[in-house]
Amino acid sequence: MIGIDIEFYDIEFLDGYFSGTLFLFDRDQRIILDFGYDVEFKILTLQNCKKTVYNSLFEYYTSEEIADFRREYDAHIKLRIREYLLLNYGYREPNDEY
Repeated sequence: MIGIDIEFYDIEFLDGYFSGTLFLFDRDQRIILDFGYDVEFKILTLQNCKKTVYNSLFEYYTSEEIADFRREYDAHIKLRIREYLLLNYGYREPNDEY
């Protein structure tokens, strides 16, 4: 995971759902995707970015490629989301104490 950087753009955090556009940089590769993250259930969804402001080169990925990105980068993306929410919203995940 060394050398991976993630930047978030056009984000919203409403009612426990964090969404927006992410740029994922890994070595010489740049991946642009729209994402959604359900904070309570820790579910991450990724899809092609359709916003021309961020994806002016119209880079689109197949469903298989997106599944590969999710499998490869899932833990890193979720970690960066949690860091972002803590830094910008002061949000901490509740402890599961039952």
